[in-house]
Amino acid sequence: MAPEVLADLIRTLEQKFKVATEMGLVLKPRARLKAILSTRQDVFRLQFDDDPPVRVAPLQVRLKQGVTPTKSLPRRYSPDDRAFPKRHVDALVFRNPCSRWAWARRIVRKKTQDHDPLAEAGVTVDTRAVNERTVVMPWPLPVLEAVIGELEGAHVFFLLDWFGGYWQLPLHPDSQAYFAVCSRRQESPWEPLTQPPTVKVW
Repeated sequence: MAPEVLADLIRTLEQKFKVATEMGLVLKPRARLKAILSTRQDVFRLQFDDDPPVRVAPLQVRLKQGVTPTKSLPRRYSPDDRAFPKRHVDALVFRNPCSRWAWARRIVRKKTQDHDPLAEAGVTVDTRAVNERTVVMPWPLPVLEAVIGELEGAHVFFLLDWFGGYWQLPLHPDSQAYFAVCSRRQESPWEPLTQPPTVKVW
């Protein structure tokens, strides 16, 4: 992390700590929060960058037998939507005019933009076609009945609201081409760098 970026991050964390104090955070939790923010500065970000992914095995997508590559049709974008990737995406991808896969991006307006003129929109990628062509991966899902059974005897409950967070998972080199994104001029697709895509949790 560049020194100037780290300095901005520290200032932001200090402002957030001040807000928590003004809202009534008491002394003991305040000291603990201060310690966490001081020792874990490297996990916070003010903007997305080419940071390393989570240290897990790269995700490898397997195609169904007999499927063929496909691309999304070109789409029209407003001037603001065309400018969005220039600010946030261009630094994280490389151009691959030979890619046989490409998906359209969609700029999604967020509620925060209604009252914050500096708030940014979100971006999603329509990968339904590639999902239809890949082998479904097994994934553990909680069984509601079993989870409820674990709560027997509990008396206190609380709700945590995580305003924004994400994990960036590594993508296997053999699978990167499947998640290419159409460029803003549609003349050639973009492929992810060696580490995207990201999985966001809000």
